[in-house]
Amino acid sequence: MVSSPLLLFIDTTSGSSQIALAAGNQVLASDQCLAQQDQAPWLQPAIGRLFETAGLRMAAIDAVAVSAGPGSYTGLRIGMASAKGICFALNKPLIALDTLKIMAAATVPVSPDEAIICPQIDARRLEVFTAVYNRQLTELEPPQALILTENSYARWLTDYPVIFTGSGAVKCKSLLKYENALYVPLPATLSASLALAAESFASQAFANLVTAEPFYVKAFYTPAKANS
Repeated sequence: MVSSPLLLFIDTTSGSSQIALAAGNQVLASDQCLAQQDQAPWLQPAIGRLFETAGLRMAAIDAVAVSAGPGSYTGLRIGMASAKGICFALNKPLIALDTLKIMAAATVPVSPDEAIICPQIDARRLEVFTAVYNRQLTELEPPQALILTENSYARWLTDYPVIFTGSGAVKCKSLLKYENALYVPLPATLSASLALAAESFASQAFANLVTAEPFYVKAFYTPAKANS
């Protein structure tokens, strides 16, 4: 019998961060940081405590999985840098997971059989990071930065119930006038994350440690400073 891989999972894509050490679907230890401004100083010590709690050495892991985006620019950089640093130091493979796919996978159990799933991450104003999946997690529309209008998702809402979830979903409620538009709170994502990570490990779907970077969806923009 092949044993389940021991995976370290890191997610710093949103306001709250979570890490976990798991063997297959068995979580050995986990931790969470609820304050986005504390992500950087919290992450590395928290990872150390995770292994102490589990009674394991860090070198015992088989791979590191990271939620690679889209999401908070700063959070994405913190998570990816930490994951790559551990992989380089221990000579372990890196698994880069699509954050929107994680959200969709977590929502599948609360979705009707015929539903389309639309995870959304708030990107300020009327913009969201979003993608569209079916319940088999087949990508129907790729991840994108979308400025919402009353006609957004019309091609799906006309014929299917569409489940909107995530921090950006509240923006749709005042815009989309379709009975098929359904809104559910985002379920806990850790189990879905670990399942996707285990699938990637089994298929050896590893990221290139040298070239891997966060999935920003759109270019990072820094306003120019005014001349003094």
